[in-house]
Amino acid sequence: MRYYTPEWYQCMQSTSLHLGFQPDERAAVFSEAFFQEAYAHVLSEQIDLRKRMRELSIFDLLKKHFEGCVSMGLMTGEECRTKLEDARAEDAFPKPPINEAEIEEKVRRRLEYNQEYYRRLLPAALLEQIADLRVLALGVATQKVIDSLCVFCEENKRYVENVFQAYHEHWDTIKQRFPEHIAKSLSLHDVKIKEFRQMEGTLTLLLGKKCNLNRVRSITFHDYEIVRLDDVAGFDWGWEELDLCSDGRYAVGILCTGPENRILEVLARDITFNMYER
Repeated sequence: MRYYTPEWYQCMQSTSLHLGFQPDERAAVFSEAFFQEAYAHVLSEQIDLRKRMRELSIFDLLKKHFEGCVSMGLMTGEECRTKLEDARAEDAFPKPPINEAEIEEKVRRRLEYNQEYYRRLLPAALLEQIADLRVLALGVATQKVIDSLCVFCEENKRYVENVFQAYHEHWDTIKQRFPEHIAKSLSLHDVKIKEFRQMEGTLTLLLGKKCNLNRVRSITFHDYEIVRLDDVAGFDWGWEELDLCSDGRYAVGILCTGPENRILEVLARDITFNMYER
């Protein structure tokens, strides 16, 4: 991969880390009491949010949406009335009590996830400014740390955009020689790669239906040569790079996303597609 590398993807994940923080200078020093206060505040907010959601009327939430669908011709008046009657009936059912223990468990898991997320993405110099990573994971930081996060994210954003631009400039130089149906069918962002099969002369990727706007069931590379083949089964199709070799073969690189990044790079004389039915 020349453009959409794992390093590029990590930078792309780090373009909005600065958003949503509450400044508090007490985060400048490690304090168990301050952490407990911040944790209790987040937990209280989540419980209050769940209570407010519990009081919402499903009928009121859906009424404008369904009426808008009718006005745009996406739904008949009769269908709208039926769905709103169903919503009113659902409102009549008693709602289950709020499970505060369940909410706290979700807050605890999110706290652990956020700590690992920041530990993995933030540079060492920025981590050294943080007195307690748990407090940062709750959305609280000093103004100095927030400012440093803004600078870090802005640098990453510029890098990510520069790579996008560089690839599109490259694509502009070859797209006239690349079959349109192949380029279009290989645009499969977020589609699950269920399995890959290697046989004599062919490599086939089997794809899931979710997010599969192009309805591609499988892709087969013919008379192929592997440049890199990680185990991509179960991973999501992230970003693809397309190129043409001097001997006329197609070059396809795929950055796959999941618990980690994995890569498939293959050269092929031909690429064919099997489609899901509409």
